Amino acid sequence: MGEKRVVVAGAGPVGMVLALALRREGIPVTVVEAGSTYCQEFRAPAFHSPTLDILDGLGMADPMLKIGLKVPVMRFADRALGRRVDLDLGILGDRGLTRHPYDLIIGQSAFAKIGYELCVEAGVEFLFDHRVERAEQDEHAARVVCQTAHGQVTVAGAYVVGCDGGRSAVRKSLPVAFEGFTWSERFLMIHTTENLEPILGKTIFLADGPDWRLVLKIPFGPGPNDWVTRLVSSLAPGISEEEVSDPAFLQKRFDGLVEGRTAPFPIRDYYIYNVHQRVASSLRIGRILLAGDAAHINNPLGGQGLNCGIHDAVNLAGKLGAVWRSEAGPELLDLYDRQRRLTNTEYIQKVSIENKERQEEADLVKRAAAMDFMEQLARDDDMRVGFLTRWTMIDSLAYANSIT
Repeated sequence: MGEKRVVVAGAGPVGMVLALALRREGIPVTVVEAGSTYCQEFRAPAFHSPTLDILDGLGMADPMLKIGLKVPVMRFADRALGRRVDLDLGILGDRGLTRHPYDLIIGQSAFAKIGYELCVEAGVEFLFDHRVERAEQDEHAARVVCQTAHGQVTVAGAYVVGCDGGRSAVRKSLPVAFEGFTWSERFLMIHTTENLEPILGKTIFLADGPDWRLVLKIPFGPGPNDWVTRLVSSLAPGISEEEVSDPAFLQKRFDGLVEGRTAPFPIRDYYIYNVHQRVASSLRIGRILLAGDAAHINNPLGGQGLNCGIHDAVNLAGKLGAVWRSEAGPELLDLYDRQRRLTNTEYIQKVSIENKERQEEADLVKRAAAMDFMEQLARDDDMRVGFLTRWTMIDSLAYANSIT
């Protein structure tokens, strides 16, 4: 089978989960990473119920629970209407649909640290400071060509999996289109050291037309002060980075969150980023495969992207394991492409767009109807289960498994 290992490009959450899952399948793994260590960013922090069930099987859930913040209730509010609804996720456990009937919030750097330590223990090889420039393949092997401090290095394996993010060099090496679109507005993410949990709850989706906000508390370490509060909002087209850098502009994003407050919020940092909805036209070309953001990206409202990437990783690891052990032919990897690409198109993209549109709706009549619906969900267990299985991606996993 050529080089007796799988090469994973990227030491972010998806690459880490894939590497660990591949080792559980008995496959040697080398991870190449452009940075000097594993992921150190916060980025997407929300892990849904079925994802936690999956990570539990890899030994990751217990250490995550020691750091992360359980969110058993999702809070939806509308500022202009003065209405608020809490949806209890406990019903998912009551119905036997998950062992973890809550979301878990944990900074990506903490998650990556847990994954890295388990990977090292499992025998995964890491090559840091290896920036992938391109991927290549022939009949017998696949390779990544990396730039290092000592020049160009080629790392070969039986397969290469690109988990190297939305700008994936692996994907760009392939005859694959990144189909979809980019939203005209950008998102602004602000981190403050002010604890808003006692006032707003652990996570709140606050509809307010173009001034919508998402606020959540993110732990990133075991210490009592190892957390930040994140505020996410939208930036209208035309707003410059210079305008955003004005402290008064950043402070205005907190207006109305805490009634009667006039003191400024302590701001730790902020980021501006473009928002996309895109899916690669194929997740497999021969011996090269794509997973996570390299395969698909979407707006972050509802945590669909990170969780979908982890679902990619465990799906792919199982199929590569069967191929590796000669229990199936390489064509099984085409099933990975069908299952994960179609699931992203039919579920993840649609749900993430719905989440965004719900937050930014400007029509008060439509917003009142949305809050009426949420209140009905809170009262009706069966309706709430239907909504939450879609929200937490239980449905999307079932849909993927139904594809043959």
